[in-house]
Amino acid sequence: MGVIKSAIGDMLMTFSWVVLSATFGLQTTEIISAAGLHGITWAPLAITTFLIFVYVSLFTVVFGSASFNPTGNAAFYAAGIPGDTLFTLAIRLPAQVCNLNLKIQTFFSKVLDFEVLNLNFRLCFVCTNLNLSCV
Repeated sequence: MGVIKSAIGDMLMTFSWVVLSATFGLQTTEIISAAGLHGITWAPLAITTFLIFVYVSLFTVVFGSASFNPTGNAAFYAAGIPGDTLFTLAIRLPAQVCNLNLKIQTFFSKVLDFEVLNLNFRLCFVCTNLNLSCV
């Protein structure tokens, strides 16, 4: 059950990250306007860095050490840091990647009103191993 909870947490984290990261520029602009930091050249970088730090920390606590970055999970596993096994990575990685791709496609097609990405979710490597054709 812990693996399923981790995969669901990863999916929720990825969804939340895609939605919020699309608004970092707007949030930074509003914070600069509200605080009156227009003349400071390093303010946008510092505010954006702070926003990323806060959101990643908050999401990690709320979603129970979930991660939006499959590369991080794979790197920690390869480095031998305890917490993930090969089985949990096999469950979490597709949840992160597929959810991220679906949310990006949804964002670009609905919010920006045109389709930027043509994402076809076919598991051709599985089909090839099973001698099936990928349609």
